[in-house]
Amino acid sequence: MQGDAAHPVSTRPGLVARSWRFVRKLSLGKKALLALGTLVGATIITVVGSLVTQAVSEWCSQRKPPIAYAVKPQLYPAMVLIPATDHDDMPTPPWEDPRHVSAWDNGDVTGWAEANGAHSPGHFVSITVHGVSDETVRLTDLRVNVVDASPAPAVVLYARPEHFPPGLEIAENRSIAFNLDTGQRIAPEVPDGLREARRVPAMFPYSVSISDPETFDVFVFTERCDCAYVFDLDWAARGRTGTMIIDDDGAPFRAVGMGGGIAGVCVEGATAVPGSPMPVVC
Repeated sequence: MQGDAAHPVSTRPGLVARSWRFVRKLSLGKKALLALGTLVGATIITVVGSLVTQAVSEWCSQRKPPIAYAVKPQLYPAMVLIPATDHDDMPTPPWEDPRHVSAWDNGDVTGWAEANGAHSPGHFVSITVHGVSDETVRLTDLRVNVVDASPAPAVVLYARPEHFPPGLEIAENRSIAFNLDTGQRIAPEVPDGLREARRVPAMFPYSVSISDPETFDVFVFTERCDCAYVFDLDWAARGRTGTMIIDDDGAPFRAVGMGGGIAGVCVEGATAVPGSPMPVVC
């Protein structure tokens, strides 16, 4: 539209155009602010997440026991027990089984027992404990914890006549003994046939670190029960205390007594047991 001299046409943008430009500028500003906010928010989340992860890691580290252990369980080498069943279906004795005779001669009946579902009235358990760092950790006590128990069943006894195999070596570390029937610690004794061995009774507390381990020789036995058990090891370090459960690779140890009666015997090198009413089943 053209104006006349009295009414010239304005060259300034109209109100609508000016408003539109303002809105566009405002929208661009909001976009910039939104982008900046997103960036700041992502940074905050990253930083907070890192701090939380670090805090959780430190918390878990503080909760993790400052010690580790290794165990070596050994069945009582003088005798092993098979649940009493049909005597005609008894397994081949370990001293006649070519797969296990060598181990039997050296006092190790674990492989034969595992293959035939056998147990023992007692265990020798060697427990080695060490720290996980240079930090010194005090071991304050070791207890046995029977987690399951039932009356001992009738069993067939596989045994060697001399109680212990010749040349069997039992380490002379800190010695502890427990009676599973009472759950109580008792004075450690050297079993018959090993009287020449020197036993060193454990006297807590002990100190360990990653370079200074401690080994305990624990003898556990039962007369009356079929017992599943673990050990509870108490520790203290830098104001923290705790109890580590010691088991057999995630499962309880197990011992079976002879209190349920002996239905038969199988003695190495014997076809009869003089003066015994128990039948020889091998």
